[in-house]
This record gives sequence, structure tokens and C-alpha cells, in this order.
Amino acid sequence: MLLNKVAIPKEHGAWGFVLEPLILSLIVAFSVNGLLLALASFILFLANQPIKIIFTKSISTKHKSAATKILFFYSSIIFLLFVAIIVNAKIVYLLPYAFGLLLMLLFLFFQINNLGRYLFFEFIQSFGITLMAISILLMNGSFQYNVWIFGILLLSRAIPTIIYVNAKVKEQKRKDYSKAATNLANSISVLIVFLLGWNFLLPEFSFLASIILLLRSEIGFSKLNFTKTVKQIGIAEFVYGSLFVVINGIVFLI
Repeated sequence: MLLNKVAIPKEHGAWGFVLEPLILSLIVAFSVNGLLLALASFILFLANQPIKIIFTKSISTKHKSAATKILFFYSSIIFLLFVAIIVNAKIVYLLPYAFGLLLMLLFLFFQINNLGRYLFFEFIQSFGITLMAISILLMNGSFQYNVWIFGILLLSRAIPTIIYVNAKVKEQKRKDYSKAATNLANSISVLIVFLLGWNFLLPEFSFLASIILLLRSEIGFSKLNFTKTVKQIGIAEFVYGSLFVVINGIVFLI
């Protein structure tokens, strides 16, 4: 359908990449303003699709026209959500979000110009969504942990995953990749989260989710690997990301 093509991003991995930090932030520090901010963030993510279609030269006029209408619809909802947030929340809590949004717009620019698959630019996206999630925590006003430490937790999922998925895609395309770099990134992630928990800066068992991601990396490059296509890699990451959210959601709440 035309609507699906112009209104909904098709990348499986991107859905999880955006939803995981937003949902986990709401689980550990729920607030009405945080929920509105998460909804605005999700619609901003959806808006990427019509924006990319509008700026892609090879796309038909029919698709661009539909994308323009969808973008106007998304923009209207985002505007109303932010009006509701600004009326009820401290503006200072939105500062991390503003910087995160700038990074996401920068990444969108790179995507439009076919540069979005470079690791450095994907890292920009992960920092952007992390900053946006931090604003959701601030909206709560009583989150018991340091919000910036929580940001490190989110990046401990995002950065090793970007490196892993990049290597897996290269493997599928029979290009050179570094299994050692992938495992090293995941191992460092586990160590950082463990040390933060050891020092009570995060829940003590948050590292369990990071261990699952490390095991995923080991399995992904072994004979036990079950992700044979790029689509399967994306779906698997969505599942692993869900486990990351569930495990951390539980350990933060107990």
C-alpha cells in the first residue's frame, strides 16, 4: 500500500533502536510528561520515512505528494504534544532532548545523502536517542539513579550492537569484518555495566542483560548462528533488545 511505503519506516532494526530507550525510560521513571515526550519521539521517528521520500530524487511525484501530507500530519501531532509538555514541564528538562534532536537531524541528513551506514554516523544516532531518553527520566523528577549513568547503560546496548550488526551485514555480503572488535566491544560493555552496578550506580544485576548481548555476539559468529539474512539479523536484534528492556526494567523496579 502507498500509505505503508510513505508513512512507516521499513527497517526492522531501527524500530527497536528507537523504542528500547524510550520504553525502558518510561518503565524506570514514568511520568505523564515523559509519556508525551516518548510519543513525540516515536512520531519523530515515523516522520523520518516521509522526509527521506521527499528528498529522494528517484521517487515518483505521487509518492512525494503523499509523503508531504503524512509529514504535515505527523508534524501537527508533534507540535500539539510539545505544547502540552512545555505547559506542564520545566524547560530545562528538555535541554538534553534538544541536543539529542539536533544529533538525530544530523543523522537524518547523512541518511538522505547515503552516508547513514557508516559506523561513526550510526554512533551519532545512538547518542541522540540516548539524550532524548534522558529527558524522559528528568520529567519524572524522582529517578533514584544518576540520569547520565543511565545514559551509559543505554549506550552499552547501542554501541556494541551497531558494531555487531555492521559486522554481521558485512559477513552476509562476504566483505571483510572484525569478529574480535565485536566481541571486544561487547566485553567492555559488560565490564562497564558490572562495575557501575558494583559501585551501586546502577542496579547490581543490570549486567545480566549485557551478558546476553555478549553471548549473542559469540553465537552470531559460530556454527550455532541462526541469522542467515539481513532481515533475520534485524528481527533477532529486536528480540535481544526486548530482553534488554525487560531484564533492566525488572532489576530497576525490584
